[in-house]
Amino acid sequence: MDIIDVVRILVHEPDYQLSFPFMGIDITDPFMDETGRFEVNPFSYYGQHFIESSFITEAQKLQELPCLACGGIGCNGSCAR
Repeated sequence: MDIIDVVRILVHEPDYQLSFPFMGIDITDPFMDETGRFEVNPFSYYGQHFIESSFITEAQKLQELPCLACGGIGCNGSCAR
């Protein structure tokens, strides 16, 4: 699973209350602009603010978890077990 896919999951996961500051606003959905009206690419729109955010650090931690099917790290479910 790509890191951006993991971030998409985290945005909608109620157990994670992630955000990062951008121009004085707490961004809770990095796929929307700061007004919440327009879809954006978080890497190009927010840049370092997004890259250094808890969204990325949490997604990286989750990517390091073993696959539930085969126990492999970073398997992304391609093992089909």
